[in-house]
Amino acid sequence: MRDRSDVLFRSVLVLSGFLLFVLTGVRGSMLEEPGLVDVFLGIVLAVIAVKFCIVDYRMRDRTLVRSYHWLIFFTWPLALPVYLLCSRGIGKGIVAILLGLAGVCIAGVTTYGIVWLVWSFGG
Repeated sequence: MRDRSDVLFRSVLVLSGFLLFVLTGVRGSMLEEPGLVDVFLGIVLAVIAVKFCIVDYRMRDRTLVRSYHWLIFFTWPLALPVYLLCSRGIGKGIVAILLGLAGVCIAGVTTYGIVWLVWSFGG
């Protein structure tokens, strides 16, 4: 059974993941050399992916095995699409993956565009 708090928390996780991609885009467009902050942003993004899978699996009345938490943490760019395909089926999983990729691309392109305009004309 879906709990309202789980639905809200899953939505917050998705939005925070997109905002983190925006922050990463701003940072990547302003600096040439990656630093310690980039490592921290990557770790936070992996934690968000793990928490998303845990909450989503709990909403489906199942429990995610604890060892999978680590597997998802270290392989989240591959594990998250695989999880979406397995949990939603092929059709809905592909739609969820494409929507996620579209959101990340839109966030990244918009961020780079805004930062480029500010750097080109603002300073």
